[in-house]
Amino acid sequence: MSTQAAPENKTFGLALTAAGGVFTLLGILLFFNASLLALGNLFLVVGVSTLVGPSEVFAFASQPVKRKGSGFVLGGFILVLYKWGLIGLLLEAYGFFELFGDLIPGVLNMLRQIPVIGQYLSPPAPVEQRADTPAAQFVNQLLGSLNRPQTAGTGQQTLVGTLGGLASAYMNKKTQ
Repeated sequence: MSTQAAPENKTFGLALTAAGGVFTLLGILLFFNASLLALGNLFLVVGVSTLVGPSEVFAFASQPVKRKGSGFVLGGFILVLYKWGLIGLLLEAYGFFELFGDLIPGVLNMLRQIPVIGQYLSPPAPVEQRADTPAAQFVNQLLGSLNRPQTAGTGQQTLVGTLGGLASAYMNKKTQ
């Protein structure tokens, strides 16, 4: 009997969690409507507890490493219930970051493997591969001239003269 009840509880917990997400999103879209945010928070807490199990949620939240994040989530939850929606959500967001922040690099690496999304999440190419663009050549000229020793005038006058000379040389190259 308990093996048949478990899938029903999981389905019910998933539905409550989804409803919590929808109500929270609606609360945010409707300019931090406190009632919708509170309802969304309640549905999320009950849904996750039903989905995973109350003892597992408590065991996860009470780990010594996770106590700071759990405190911020609980504080934000209480503030949302007392109609302080924006501050409560900010505290909850920080708490979730504290609780699940160590998962971000793994999720990011997983998303980089997706064909369309991966090209936007991948780190940029090394500088050596991008050095042939006009913008990169301009920056290299600028950095090279700034590293030269100053010969005359104050530093500010020399820097302004150098930048002006580089800009005019770049524009002359562009028009040729």
